[in-house]
Amino acid sequence: MRFNTAALDPIFWLHHCNIDRLWSVWLRRDNTHADPAEAAWLTDVPFDFNDGQGNIVSMTPSQVVLTTAAPLLYDYEDTSDPLPTQPQLEAIPGSEAMKEPVVPEMVGASEQPITLAGEQATTHIQVNQPTGPASMELESVPASQRVHLRIENVTSKGRAGAYSVYVNLPENSDPANHPELHAGVLPMFGVAESSDPARAHGGNGLQYTLDITDVVRTLESRNAWDPDTMKVTFVPKQRSTVLESTRPVAAVQVGRVSLYYS
Repeated sequence: MRFNTAALDPIFWLHHCNIDRLWSVWLRRDNTHADPAEAAWLTDVPFDFNDGQGNIVSMTPSQVVLTTAAPLLYDYEDTSDPLPTQPQLEAIPGSEAMKEPVVPEMVGASEQPITLAGEQATTHIQVNQPTGPASMELESVPASQRVHLRIENVTSKGRAGAYSVYVNLPENSDPANHPELHAGVLPMFGVAESSDPARAHGGNGLQYTLDITDVVRTLESRNAWDPDTMKVTFVPKQRSTVLESTRPVAAVQVGRVSLYYS
């Protein structure tokens, strides 16, 4: 899916309507929740739309921030809070409630960019001993600790396909036989636009963060987690239609893959 044609898919409208509905839920569930008030968000960037007669109309977010006000004049049937309200508990000294959240610490990163050209590709990461917030012995990952894979500066100059990410996939194995090592998927929606330095906020590409804690636990249980090194494998997703499979896909470059403990 691409920016210029996404709106031709009916599910696009359902998806964005639900995001808008959830925003309304969030605003109503707490009186401290509010829309941004900065001009950069409200008025500085206009957007062009087609009205009911097909004419181009330019509007800013400030003009459509409330769905219940003109020109939109609609509300959602269900904006009830899906989350249970829990009483506030007074923190006891030394309790979990008083502990400061751990700042994620990068413990390793790939040294060279990785090019993905429609085939399986692997990069290796040397893992270092933490010296900051995540300082600990790395013979195993403590049960309370989270492990994240950061995939940065994903760029492409054209239509690119999605990739699945696997951690410590055995050599010459079929990824489909190892769902327990699957870390997540990198969709490429908007990759060309975010890679274009001429666009607003463009040039740096897409960024992803995958929680791989469960994958690491599985590897540890098999004595297959090496605290000093790991490998990350990118596997192209099979395209869903015959038409898609005949279209050429652009190469993707991954600037860096890094490992974090928190």
